[in-house]
Amino acid sequence: MKVIHFVDGHAPNWRSAASRVRGLVPALAQLGVESLVATNCSTVGKALADIEPVMHFDSENEMIASRAVSSLVERARGKLIAHSHTIGASWFSSIPCRRVLTVDSQKFVIDARSGSDPSSRRTLAEHDWVIGTSKEVVEVLKSSGVPSDQLSHIPNGVDTDCFQSDQDARRAFRQENKIADNAIVVVCPKSWSPVCGVIDFAHSLRFLKLHHQELALPVSIVLAGDNNIPGEEEYVCSIRSVLDESELGRAAIVLGEVSFQRMRSVLAAADICVIPSLRDTTSCVALEAMAAELSLVCTSATGLSELVVPDMDGLLVDEGNSMALADALGRLILNRELRQNLGKNARLKVQGEFDWQLIANRVASTYE
Repeated sequence: MKVIHFVDGHAPNWRSAASRVRGLVPALAQLGVESLVATNCSTVGKALADIEPVMHFDSENEMIASRAVSSLVERARGKLIAHSHTIGASWFSSIPCRRVLTVDSQKFVIDARSGSDPSSRRTLAEHDWVIGTSKEVVEVLKSSGVPSDQLSHIPNGVDTDCFQSDQDARRAFRQENKIADNAIVVVCPKSWSPVCGVIDFAHSLRFLKLHHQELALPVSIVLAGDNNIPGEEEYVCSIRSVLDESELGRAAIVLGEVSFQRMRSVLAAADICVIPSLRDTTSCVALEAMAAELSLVCTSATGLSELVVPDMDGLLVDEGNSMALADALGRLILNRELRQNLGKNARLKVQGEFDWQLIANRVASTYE
């Protein structure tokens, strides 16, 4: 069996799609499934260039890309699967193979509910099987006309061998960024686009100091998400302005977008991970933080609430509530035992439910 994984680099959720492909392809290889990654964007190609075993081709011209895939189809022996990880891979519709689509986009959920993008329904109809990464997405897919016998709920996964506690990486990152050994490091690894809620996290830093004056240990803030968002320059500037309103915000380490390899070091150096999203699915970076044994604070937005049992393997707060976010952060900063227990439980959960090898078995079943 050969699978072509397509990631549309112009889709708003291409980063999460690329993260999914990065974890899924090696896990499928363990099952004897050969993969090719196809993309119409050089940025995606570079982000996935180190995946093995997989062949890559890349073109901004979809006609050229389509011809390249058609050539591969002609050479392929046995069953061929075209697996799209973003909405919009319409040029796959002409390829004679089984077509699978993973829907991991909150934009799709909004458009489907409002009826503002009828092309999404046509795209769904072009596929033989559809995977939704959260329960909410699955329900929207059903209401969009996808038959239940052609639909699966399969969440994103995480490489639990790659993401784990790493004291050497922890020390190296802290030394590089002049962070004290005894500091509590809070990382927010989300993009600065409005839907990700980073501005709410920035506001929470003001409340954190106001309501937790008893914080004895130093606290360092790390922002590790894309802060170069086309069309959102004013919003990005507003986040920077809010950060400047607090001592913790002014001292924050702003890394911008980081590579997959760099994210491993960032998470290894941290103690607490904040996912302040207003909308999200089963966030790959949240799973990575859980695997790294970080105590997780996230909003109850859609798929994130499916990841966390409150006070067992993380803390949940209402989306958009900066005060509640500050209170949750304060609880964790002041209580080392709680931090450690949540982190250990989080890792046990992802090892048992979200390891990519487990997810790959479920995905492979949709190829039959």
